Amino acid sequence: MAKCPVCLQPLPKALDMEELQTRLEGITARARTQEKQALETEFRKRLPRLLEAERERARRSAEHEVKQELLDAKRRADKAERDKNREIQRIRKDAERTADRRAEMAAKSVATQNQAEIEKLQATRERDRAR
Repeated sequence: MAKCPVCLQPLPKALDMEELQTRLEGITARARTQEKQALETEFRKRLPRLLEAERERARRSAEHEVKQELLDAKRRADKAERDKNREIQRIRKDAERTADRRAEMAAKSVATQNQAEIEKLQATRERDRAR
């Protein structure tokens, strides 16, 4: 004798397993249709709120990313400015050293020339004295 797959009781003689399956499928199909409609209705009600929440999340995320990019750009610009100032200071110091060396060399050259001229004049004076 066939038994009900749900409650395991014996099936009435007029109801065979195929008929029971057809009836169960009809009942479950209606329940599935109702559940599907209920889910779709709930989804349609919640969809605008979900979309708005997602838009807000995306906006905040984009704002955060833009702020981060701006901070990174500002950091890079500040670093470039510092590097530029360091380079200017280095070039200025090099130019000052070069100018100092040139001035020192010019002064030595003039001193050497003056010393040579003094020696020449002293030699001339010594000769004149000796005459």
